[in-house]
Amino acid sequence: PVPLSVEPHLDALTIPAAVNPGDGVRLEAKASASLPVSYKWYRKAVGAADKDRVALDGIKGVSGANTSVLVFDSVQLTDDAEYQVEISIPGASQATAFRRMDVLRKVAITGQPLSQVRTEGEAGVLLKVSATGDGSLKYRWLRDGVAVSDGNGVSGASTAQIELSPLALDHAGSYQAEVSNAAGAVLSAAAYLQVVPKFAVTVSAPGRVILGGGATLVASTVGADSASFQWYRGSGAAAIAIPGETSAQLNLNPVLATDVCSYSVEAVEVGGAKRKAVGTVSLQLTKAPELLVPLSSQSVAAGANAFFGVVVKYDQPLRYRWYRGTGASQTVIAGATTDKLVISGVKDPADFSTYTVRVTASSDARAFEDPLLYVESSAKLSKQLSVGAGSVTGSGAVGTLSATSFSRWWVFYVDAVNPADEAAPHRSGYWVLERKQVRNASGALVAVTAGRSAWVWADAQTPVEWSAAEQQVQDASANSKSEFSLIASRLGAGVDSFILNGTVETGTGASWVGAPEIAAGSYDATDAEPLTFEMSWDGDRAASSQIYGEGDWDDLLSFLKAELSGQNAAPAGE
Repeated sequence: PVPLSVEPHLDALTIPAAVNPGDGVRLEAKASASLPVSYKWYRKAVGAADKDRVALDGIKGVSGANTSVLVFDSVQLTDDAEYQVEISIPGASQATAFRRMDVLRKVAITGQPLSQVRTEGEAGVLLKVSATGDGSLKYRWLRDGVAVSDGNGVSGASTAQIELSPLALDHAGSYQAEVSNAAGAVLSAAAYLQVVPKFAVTVSAPGRVILGGGATLVASTVGADSASFQWYRGSGAAAIAIPGETSAQLNLNPVLATDVCSYSVEAVEVGGAKRKAVGTVSLQLTKAPELLVPLSSQSVAAGANAFFGVVVKYDQPLRYRWYRGTGASQTVIAGATTDKLVISGVKDPADFSTYTVRVTASSDARAFEDPLLYVESSAKLSKQLSVGAGSVTGSGAVGTLSATSFSRWWVFYVDAVNPADEAAPHRSGYWVLERKQVRNASGALVAVTAGRSAWVWADAQTPVEWSAAEQQVQDASANSKSEFSLIASRLGAGVDSFILNGTVETGTGASWVGAPEIAAGSYDATDAEPLTFEMSWDGDRAASSQIYGEGDWDDLLSFLKAELSGQNAAPAGE
């Protein structure tokens, strides 16, 4: 036999079957041949004819359409399609079969199960959950964190509705529904099912009490004509009988801090079988802990450690919960349960965020969601930016700053983000800062101060210079390391105001370190939404326009305007 070799030969093809919106995704092909292999990626709508395929060249957010690896920066629902790669060598080519890549929306709970108080022996007690999400949804019910199985009066444990019939005492507990699809799982809120025995006692109390005020706890029985009572401070094995408190009511007046705890009452049926039942209740204060020292925003360099601390006063042990992010993206930081938070080796961008701590005296985890029971403090961790050593070859030259050269202009590429404006969430361009030398009588450089500044926006491509009247510059003092700040404000279109704080390092090795800390403004005069500035040193532009030599102010602004228009050629070697 004669070996038959087909070229090019596809060795492997990786196309994920299911991905989540917003994920970065790789599709990869591996081929072998005696000649160089070229690749071309295509896609078509699900179920469309093969002839309707579309090449992925030039698709926004997609790179590598003519390489072995196709990359989606952030996959969208519109990317749910069938994909194919064509491999070829001179004189021969072959295309793979189309494969489906599902872009699935994650599960979202639309209807939470509800807490209930029911009586032992009831039939048809239901707990329900509603959810949306792509693909097939799967359900799993948990009681007190443990998966529930059908049987022993339980049915529907793997559906959207679980039924308990007849209701038993051991059916009581905290119920949650886990709903999942191929994109992941979501847990519902907890629903508390209280099962009252046929002879039972329930206890009512004010939802919250005020220190120094009065509170009345009332015990009520079901299933018996009359009962005797004994009140206890605490519950379970820690319960201690309160002398003389043997009526259906327990009066506390005045309420002291030590009175804020759990109470239980034992009811004994009078006559008949003398059945017993126990009910418990907890008092909660409206007074939240007192915030003495709030969190403080800070700026650190990438890779450094960050530290947040808060001081709260209260006469009971406190509990802490830390969060990262804001709004719907806010998440709990696992394991952070003290008054301090240390972030080791912060990374860009995940760790540069807003941090919040909630402090409560309640042992109930739900207290962290009740503003009456906790105090809260937030602060922002921002990236400390720096520009360091390099070389400048002469007047007007481009490059980076060195210890023996002075750059008159510093130019930063700026991304301005307005999260409230979905139509135009980003504006980008350059921020230009003039740097002035301060020399002593002998001509030695002793300080560098901030001078003029201007914005050059990518959308308008028009330099927006800030006049002296719109800027207040606190010059650096003549010492080795001095603080300065530049505060500017402008009314009308564009940015309204910003504050830039930093450090000027004097001497021949002048450098600047700083980042925006407050940015309030709008895209137009009628928009009052906040505008946040994220300044970053752009490494791709470091060889072209980021640091300038002596140059001329107007020439520099014209150059940057042209660069945003794509009229300047890239420097050699960039």
